[in-house]
Amino acid sequence: MADEVFVWLDIFAINQDEGRAMKELDDGQTLARVIEASAATLVVLDREAFALTRLWCLYEIGSTPLHKLELLTHGGSPADGVAAARLVNAETAICFSDADFTMIRGHIEEQLGFGSLREFTKQVQLRLCLKPIGYEADLAMLRERCAGESAMLDALRNCLAPDDAALGNRVALVVGGAGEGKSTIASLAVNELGAAALHLCKRADARRQDSLRVACSLIYQLASGAPGHARQMVLDRLLAAGGEAALQDEAGALEVLLAALDAAPGVLLLIDGLDEALSGTRNRVLELLLEVGKRAGSVRALALMRPDETVERRLQLTFKGGCRAFAPAELLPANDGQQRVLRLVAGKLHTRHGTRCTDGLRLDGAYAAWFAAEPPNTPTTQLLELLAAAYEPLTLAHLHELGGASLVAARLTLPGYGLLFFERDYNVHLLHASLGECLLESGGVN
Repeated sequence: MADEVFVWLDIFAINQDEGRAMKELDDGQTLARVIEASAATLVVLDREAFALTRLWCLYEIGSTPLHKLELLTHGGSPADGVAAARLVNAETAICFSDADFTMIRGHIEEQLGFGSLREFTKQVQLRLCLKPIGYEADLAMLRERCAGESAMLDALRNCLAPDDAALGNRVALVVGGAGEGKSTIASLAVNELGAAALHLCKRADARRQDSLRVACSLIYQLASGAPGHARQMVLDRLLAAGGEAALQDEAGALEVLLAALDAAPGVLLLIDGLDEALSGTRNRVLELLLEVGKRAGSVRALALMRPDETVERRLQLTFKGGCRAFAPAELLPANDGQQRVLRLVAGKLHTRHGTRCTDGLRLDGAYAAWFAAEPPNTPTTQLLELLAAAYEPLTLAHLHELGGASLVAARLTLPGYGLLFFERDYNVHLLHASLGECLLESGGVN
């Protein structure tokens, strides 16, 4: 019976007794700390979506990073999300305290950077309609892993120069093996090349291979950037009568994506790990990119992937301005010849255990050296098998449900814990896709 009982604590982080709420809110910092310490902000909406008529609820939704925001609409269909979005208006939302309203409006407009309640309303509507994937945690992990790294991106910049419109749409590829620095280049290119929208593929996360979700996430990024025609066009299209039909399937979402690209000509899309979207015999993210190449006349794209001549040829034939491939070594400073992930894994192994990896050791050998230095016990081996088989990152709640407290505790004994395996936002992550491949190929790294 205990496993079926759930306790809902309505107010526990902020005491709302008269005269205390504003002080304990600490100008929004308390709420920010609560969200940071939580696994997710779960928004559960009934059929009337009454919560969206309350300013406090909208404020909490807007304060939550996308990767932590879980929206559960009644029925769960795109139509329910669009119907809920039509109810949102932060300017007229209910707030019983004038002091609370003033504080929330100031925080929305200034600290959260929305500028106005009207702009905030549009952003919340986009989130409800599109339910986009959040990439903040992924980018933070990449930047941490690549701290101190640099890249020479002029060749990419020249290839994708936005003022060379006569070339038409075009794509640049960064093609290299595991650990050669593709993700380093991606993390730096996001800002340095001004990517308007991105998608980070992950072989271990089936949600990242769903072309409908990918299209919705790209639409969201294009529409939520600087205010412009793309944003209003997307909202007008989705919130109009019958607009929810556009999000029922991949074909409908593609049409909205193409309209958003037409409204923002010349934008740059970035797709990292394109090869990791392969599922069975299909790569739906590649198929989406090819459709964009066929029909979006001025789009520019940067894709990072492992070698695949067939994919390169298909992109070359699809994009009017062609496809140019670069090796990571052309864009990164000279190093000692080792793969970048290999240098990291081998260096940390030496720091922790004094073990030196021999010259010429491959990345899978470096992983094996970690497992030899920290042999997994039975619960840890069970956890490794689960991590290898998972289709999305496992949360600590998943682990507890699958194996109780002992399986949750086993994460602390994973080989290379803190590097090869680590936690972020209550999810267990792997350092690199190559580690997951080693686990799958060997049933554990031997």
